[in-house]
Amino acid sequence: MTVNYLGSQVPVPQLITNRMFISDYNVGSALPDYVGAFHVETGDTFWSSKFNRNAAYLDVIAQSGCGMIAISNGLDISTVSGLTVSVSAGTALINGVIQNKNATNVVVNNNTTNYVWFKKDGTFEVTISVTPPASMPSVYIGLVVTVSGSVTVCDKTGVVFNKSGLMYRETNDTSIPTGTIDSSLVVITKTKSGSYIWDGVVYNAISPVKEVQSVTSNKSETTADRNSVVTNTGASSKPIITLEAASIGVVRQFIVTDSDGIRIKANSGDTIRVINNITASAGYVESTAVGAFITLICYSSNSWICSNFCGPWTNGTWTARPSDIFS
Repeated sequence: MTVNYLGSQVPVPQLITNRMFISDYNVGSALPDYVGAFHVETGDTFWSSKFNRNAAYLDVIAQSGCGMIAISNGLDISTVSGLTVSVSAGTALINGVIQNKNATNVVVNNNTTNYVWFKKDGTFEVTISVTPPASMPSVYIGLVVTVSGSVTVCDKTGVVFNKSGLMYRETNDTSIPTGTIDSSLVVITKTKSGSYIWDGVVYNAISPVKEVQSVTSNKSETTADRNSVVTNTGASSKPIITLEAASIGVVRQFIVTDSDGIRIKANSGDTIRVINNITASAGYVESTAVGAFITLICYSSNSWICSNFCGPWTNGTWTARPSDIFS
Protein backbone atom coordinates (compact mmCIF):
# COMPACT_ATOMS: atom_id res chain seq x y z
CA MET A 1 0.00 0.00 0.00
CA THR A 2 1.51 3.32 -1.08
CA VAL A 3 1.30 6.03 1.58
CA ASN A 4 3.08 9.27 0.58
CA TYR A 5 0.93 12.10 1.97
CA LEU A 6 0.35 13.82 5.31
CA GLY A 7 -2.84 13.45 7.29
CA SER A 8 -3.68 17.09 6.55
CA GLN A 9 -3.52 16.44 2.78
CA VAL A 10 -6.24 13.78 2.61
CA PRO A 11 -9.86 13.44 3.73
CA VAL A 12 -10.36 12.90 7.46
CA PRO A 13 -12.28 9.86 8.77
CA GLN A 14 -16.03 10.23 8.25
CA LEU A 15 -18.66 9.73 10.92
CA ILE A 16 -22.16 8.30 10.60
CA THR A 17 -24.77 11.06 10.78
CA ASN A 18 -27.97 9.22 9.80
CA ARG A 19 -28.71 6.73 12.57
CA MET A 20 -31.49 4.21 11.91
CA PHE A 21 -34.32 2.99 14.14
CA ILE A 22 -35.96 -0.43 13.81
CA SER A 23 -39.43 1.11 13.99
CA ASP A 24 -38.70 3.05 10.79
CA TYR A 25 -38.94 -0.24 8.89
CA ASN A 26 -42.65 -0.65 9.66
CA VAL A 27 -44.75 -0.75 6.50
CA GLY A 28 -45.69 2.74 5.42
CA SER A 29 -45.75 5.13 2.53
CA ALA A 30 -42.58 6.99 3.57
CA LEU A 31 -40.00 4.29 4.24
CA PRO A 32 -36.53 5.58 5.13
CA ASP A 33 -33.83 5.80 2.50
CA TYR A 34 -31.47 3.21 3.97
CA VAL A 35 -29.25 1.00 1.89
CA GLY A 36 -29.81 -2.38 3.51
CA ALA A 37 -32.74 -4.65 4.13
CA PHE A 38 -35.54 -5.16 1.62
CA HIS A 39 -39.08 -4.38 2.78
CA VAL A 40 -41.71 -7.10 2.76
CA GLU A 41 -45.21 -5.61 2.49
CA THR A 42 -48.78 -6.89 2.42
CA GLY A 43 -49.52 -8.69 -0.84
CA ASP A 44 -45.86 -8.97 -1.76
CA THR A 45 -45.40 -12.04 -3.99
CA PHE A 46 -41.58 -11.94 -3.90
CA TRP A 47 -41.15 -12.17 -0.14
CA SER A 48 -39.02 -15.36 -0.20
CA SER A 49 -36.24 -13.81 -2.31
CA LYS A 50 -36.29 -10.75 -0.06
CA PHE A 51 -35.98 -12.88 3.07
CA ASN A 52 -33.06 -14.75 1.51
CA ARG A 53 -31.38 -11.51 0.56
CA ASN A 54 -31.92 -10.04 4.03
CA ALA A 55 -30.46 -13.15 5.65
CA ALA A 56 -27.36 -12.86 3.43
CA TYR A 57 -27.14 -9.17 4.34
CA LEU A 58 -27.08 -10.05 8.03
CA ASP A 59 -24.34 -12.61 7.39
CA VAL A 60 -22.16 -9.97 5.71
CA ILE A 61 -22.77 -7.57 8.59
CA ALA A 62 -21.62 -10.28 11.01
CA GLN A 63 -18.44 -10.74 8.98
CA SER A 64 -17.70 -7.06 8.52
CA GLY A 65 -19.24 -4.97 11.28
CA CYS A 66 -21.02 -1.83 10.16
CA GLY A 67 -20.85 0.83 12.86
CA MET A 68 -18.44 3.06 10.97
CA ILE A 69 -17.55 4.49 7.59
CA ALA A 70 -14.57 2.44 6.42
CA ILE A 71 -13.35 -0.23 4.02
CA SER A 72 -13.82 -3.81 5.16
CA ASN A 73 -11.83 -5.40 2.33
CA GLY A 74 -10.76 -4.80 -1.27
CA LEU A 75 -11.61 -1.61 -3.19
CA ASP A 76 -7.99 -1.15 -4.26
CA ILE A 77 -7.22 1.37 -7.02
CA SER A 78 -4.89 0.50 -9.90
CA THR A 79 -3.94 2.11 -13.22
CA VAL A 80 -5.67 0.97 -16.44
CA SER A 81 -4.62 3.48 -19.12
CA GLY A 82 -4.81 7.20 -19.72
CA LEU A 83 -7.12 8.76 -17.15
CA THR A 84 -8.87 5.49 -16.29
CA VAL A 85 -8.28 3.58 -13.06
CA SER A 86 -9.78 0.31 -11.86
CA VAL A 87 -11.35 -0.24 -8.46
CA SER A 88 -11.24 -3.87 -7.37
CA ALA A 89 -14.11 -5.82 -5.84
CA GLY A 90 -14.62 -5.20 -2.16
CA THR A 91 -16.84 -4.31 0.76
CA ALA A 92 -17.34 -0.92 2.41
CA LEU A 93 -19.18 0.11 5.55
CA ILE A 94 -21.37 3.19 5.17
CA ASN A 95 -24.04 2.92 7.86
CA GLY A 96 -24.47 -0.63 6.56
CA VAL A 97 -22.71 -2.88 4.06
CA ILE A 98 -22.10 -1.70 0.48
CA GLN A 99 -20.31 -3.97 -1.98
CA ASN A 100 -18.61 -3.67 -5.35
CA LYS A 101 -18.80 -7.24 -6.66
CA ASN A 102 -16.77 -6.77 -9.85
CA ALA A 103 -13.78 -4.57 -10.69
CA THR A 104 -15.05 -1.21 -11.95
CA ASN A 105 -13.34 1.37 -14.17
CA VAL A 106 -13.44 5.00 -13.01
CA VAL A 107 -12.34 8.04 -15.02
CA VAL A 108 -10.39 10.72 -13.15
CA ASN A 109 -9.56 14.36 -13.94
CA ASN A 110 -6.39 15.41 -15.74
CA ASN A 111 -3.46 17.37 -14.25
CA THR A 112 -4.69 17.35 -10.67
CA THR A 113 -5.00 15.35 -7.46
CA ASN A 114 -8.19 13.27 -7.50
CA TYR A 115 -9.96 11.82 -4.44
CA VAL A 116 -12.00 8.71 -5.22
CA TRP A 117 -15.12 7.90 -3.20
CA PHE A 118 -17.40 4.83 -3.02
CA LYS A 119 -20.96 5.97 -2.38
CA LYS A 120 -23.74 4.29 -0.42
CA ASP A 121 -25.66 3.58 -3.64
CA GLY A 122 -22.75 1.47 -4.93
CA THR A 123 -21.43 4.03 -7.42
CA PHE A 124 -18.18 6.00 -7.48
CA GLU A 125 -17.51 9.71 -7.46
CA VAL A 126 -14.27 11.64 -8.04
CA THR A 127 -13.59 15.00 -6.39
CA ILE A 128 -10.64 17.39 -6.57
CA SER A 129 -10.87 18.37 -2.90
CA VAL A 130 -10.80 16.46 0.38
CA THR A 131 -14.45 17.35 1.01
CA PRO A 132 -16.75 14.29 0.72
CA PRO A 133 -19.45 14.24 -2.00
CA ALA A 134 -22.48 16.25 -0.98
CA SER A 135 -24.97 13.90 -2.67
CA MET A 136 -24.84 11.07 -0.09
CA PRO A 137 -22.61 9.40 2.54
CA SER A 138 -19.44 8.00 0.96
CA VAL A 139 -16.21 6.29 1.95
CA TYR A 140 -12.86 7.62 0.73
CA ILE A 141 -10.94 4.84 -1.05
CA GLY A 142 -7.82 6.53 -2.42
CA LEU A 143 -5.94 9.35 -4.09
CA VAL A 144 -4.97 9.50 -7.77
CA VAL A 145 -2.54 12.04 -9.25
CA THR A 146 -2.59 12.72 -13.01
CA VAL A 147 -0.14 14.55 -15.27
CA SER A 148 -0.51 15.14 -19.02
CA GLY A 149 -3.23 12.56 -19.56
CA SER A 150 -1.67 9.79 -17.46
CA VAL A 151 -1.98 8.50 -13.92
CA THR A 152 1.30 8.98 -12.02
CA VAL A 153 0.24 8.04 -8.46
CA CYS A 154 -2.33 5.73 -6.86
CA ASP A 155 -2.13 6.23 -3.10
CA LYS A 156 -4.00 5.00 0.01
CA THR A 157 -2.92 7.71 2.50
CA GLY A 158 -5.70 8.38 5.00
CA VAL A 159 -7.99 5.61 3.74
CA VAL A 160 -9.87 4.24 6.75
CA PHE A 161 -10.07 0.46 7.17
CA ASN A 162 -12.11 -1.60 9.62
CA LYS A 163 -9.54 -3.78 11.42
CA SER A 164 -10.85 -5.93 14.29
CA GLY A 165 -13.66 -3.45 14.84
CA LEU A 166 -11.39 -0.37 14.94
CA MET A 167 -10.89 2.45 12.45
CA TYR A 168 -7.32 2.21 11.12
CA ARG A 169 -5.41 4.30 8.58
CA GLU A 170 -1.85 5.21 7.56
CA THR A 171 -0.25 8.58 6.77
CA ASN A 172 3.25 9.79 5.88
CA ASP A 173 3.52 12.20 8.83
CA THR A 174 6.92 12.12 10.53
CA SER A 175 5.45 11.94 14.04
CA ILE A 176 2.02 12.97 15.38
CA PRO A 177 -0.63 12.74 12.62
CA THR A 178 -1.80 16.00 11.12
CA GLY A 179 -5.42 16.83 10.31
CA THR A 180 -8.37 17.17 12.67
CA ILE A 181 -10.69 14.22 13.41
CA ASP A 182 -14.21 14.53 14.80
CA SER A 183 -14.32 14.26 18.61
CA SER A 184 -16.87 11.42 18.49
CA LEU A 185 -14.47 9.01 16.75
CA VAL A 186 -11.64 6.77 17.98
CA VAL A 187 -9.08 6.20 15.22
CA ILE A 188 -5.67 4.49 15.06
CA THR A 189 -3.21 6.16 12.68
CA LYS A 190 0.15 4.68 11.72
CA THR A 191 2.83 7.24 10.78
CA LYS A 192 6.56 7.04 10.00
CA SER A 193 7.39 7.19 13.72
CA GLY A 194 4.85 4.71 15.08
CA SER A 195 1.14 4.38 15.75
CA TYR A 196 -1.13 6.88 17.47
CA ILE A 197 -4.69 6.62 18.78
CA TRP A 198 -7.05 9.58 18.52
CA ASP A 199 -9.22 9.50 21.67
CA GLY A 200 -11.56 12.29 20.65
CA VAL A 201 -9.36 15.06 22.06
CA VAL A 202 -5.67 14.33 21.36
CA TYR A 203 -3.39 11.79 19.72
CA ASN A 204 -1.68 9.37 22.11
CA ALA A 205 1.40 7.39 21.06
CA ILE A 206 1.21 3.58 20.95
CA SER A 207 4.75 2.17 21.30
CA PRO A 208 6.23 4.87 19.03
CA VAL A 209 9.42 4.32 17.07
CA LYS A 210 11.73 7.29 17.49
CA GLU A 211 12.97 9.06 14.38
CA VAL A 212 16.60 10.25 14.59
CA GLN A 213 17.25 13.70 13.14
CA SER A 214 20.76 14.92 12.40
CA VAL A 215 20.59 18.73 12.66
CA THR A 216 23.64 20.56 11.34
CA SER A 217 22.31 24.12 11.01
CA ASN A 218 19.98 26.42 12.92
CA LYS A 219 16.43 25.13 13.11
CA SER A 220 13.07 26.13 14.61
CA GLU A 221 11.12 23.06 15.69
CA THR A 222 7.43 22.42 14.99
CA THR A 223 4.92 19.82 16.16
CA ALA A 224 6.28 17.49 13.44
CA ASP A 225 9.52 17.13 15.44
CA ARG A 226 7.91 15.93 18.66
CA ASN A 227 8.63 12.24 18.24
CA SER A 228 12.24 12.57 17.15
CA VAL A 229 15.63 12.33 18.83
CA VAL A 230 17.97 15.11 17.68
CA THR A 231 21.73 14.73 17.18
CA ASN A 232 24.32 17.07 15.66
CA THR A 233 26.03 14.37 13.62
CA GLY A 234 27.88 15.95 10.70
CA ALA A 235 27.76 19.51 12.05
CA SER A 236 30.65 21.88 11.24
CA SER A 237 29.43 24.49 13.72
CA LYS A 238 27.09 24.56 16.69
CA PRO A 239 23.43 24.42 15.53
CA ILE A 240 20.92 26.52 17.45
CA ILE A 241 17.67 24.56 17.81
CA THR A 242 14.69 26.64 18.89
CA LEU A 243 12.01 24.62 20.62
CA GLU A 244 8.38 24.95 19.56
CA ALA A 245 6.20 27.06 21.85
CA ALA A 246 5.89 25.15 25.13
CA SER A 247 2.89 22.79 25.08
CA ILE A 248 2.19 20.73 28.20
CA GLY A 249 3.16 17.07 27.85
CA VAL A 250 5.58 17.45 24.92
CA VAL A 251 8.90 15.61 25.39
CA ARG A 252 12.10 16.49 23.47
CA GLN A 253 15.39 14.58 23.42
CA PHE A 254 18.84 15.76 22.27
CA ILE A 255 22.23 13.97 22.01
CA VAL A 256 25.62 15.57 21.34
CA THR A 257 27.46 13.39 18.80
CA ASP A 258 29.88 16.01 17.43
CA SER A 259 32.23 18.25 19.40
CA ASP A 260 30.75 21.38 17.81
CA GLY A 261 27.91 20.89 20.28
CA ILE A 262 24.21 21.72 20.38
CA ARG A 263 22.44 24.81 21.70
CA ILE A 264 18.78 24.35 22.66
CA LYS A 265 16.85 27.62 22.82
CA ALA A 266 13.43 28.18 24.37
CA ASN A 267 10.74 29.92 22.37
CA SER A 268 9.63 33.46 23.14
CA GLY A 269 8.25 33.66 26.69
CA ASP A 270 9.43 30.15 27.64
CA THR A 271 12.17 29.01 30.04
CA ILE A 272 14.28 25.87 30.48
CA ARG A 273 15.04 24.43 33.94
CA VAL A 274 17.91 22.01 34.68
CA ILE A 275 17.86 20.93 38.38
CA ASN A 276 17.67 24.28 40.23
CA ASN A 277 18.95 26.39 37.32
CA ILE A 278 16.45 28.29 35.19
CA THR A 279 17.18 30.23 32.01
CA ALA A 280 15.80 33.64 31.23
CA SER A 281 12.81 33.93 28.90
CA ALA A 282 13.79 32.56 25.49
CA GLY A 283 17.06 31.44 27.09
CA TYR A 284 19.17 28.44 26.15
CA VAL A 285 21.21 25.48 27.35
CA GLU A 286 24.09 23.97 25.41
CA SER A 287 26.79 21.34 25.56
CA THR A 288 29.88 20.49 23.48
CA ALA A 289 30.65 17.24 25.31
CA VAL A 290 30.32 14.29 22.94
CA GLY A 291 27.93 11.79 24.52
CA ALA A 292 26.05 14.41 26.51
CA PHE A 293 22.28 14.11 26.27
CA ILE A 294 19.27 15.88 27.71
CA THR A 295 15.52 15.21 27.84
CA LEU A 296 13.14 18.15 28.25
CA ILE A 297 9.48 17.96 29.25
CA CYS A 298 6.99 20.80 29.10
CA TYR A 299 5.40 20.43 32.55
CA SER A 300 3.50 23.71 32.83
CA SER A 301 2.68 26.76 30.76
CA ASN A 302 5.81 28.37 29.27
CA SER A 303 8.13 25.99 31.15
CA TRP A 304 10.47 23.17 30.10
CA ILE A 305 12.20 21.03 32.72
CA CYS A 306 15.03 18.54 32.34
CA SER A 307 13.87 15.04 33.35
CA ASN A 308 17.26 13.40 32.78
CA PHE A 309 20.65 14.38 31.39
CA CYS A 310 24.30 13.42 31.13
CA GLY A 311 27.34 15.66 30.71
CA PRO A 312 27.62 19.38 31.39
CA TRP A 313 24.88 21.70 30.14
CA THR A 314 25.34 25.43 30.45
CA ASN A 315 23.65 28.73 29.58
CA GLY A 316 26.89 30.72 29.80
CA THR A 317 26.17 31.83 33.37
CA TRP A 318 25.62 28.53 35.17
CA THR A 319 26.59 24.94 34.37
CA ALA A 320 24.59 21.87 35.43
CA ARG A 321 26.20 18.45 35.89
CA PRO A 322 24.67 15.14 37.00
CA SER A 323 26.74 15.30 40.22
CA ASP A 324 24.82 18.46 41.17
CA ILE A 325 21.73 16.34 41.77
CA PHE A 326 23.40 14.81 44.84
CA SER A 327 25.06 17.93 46.20
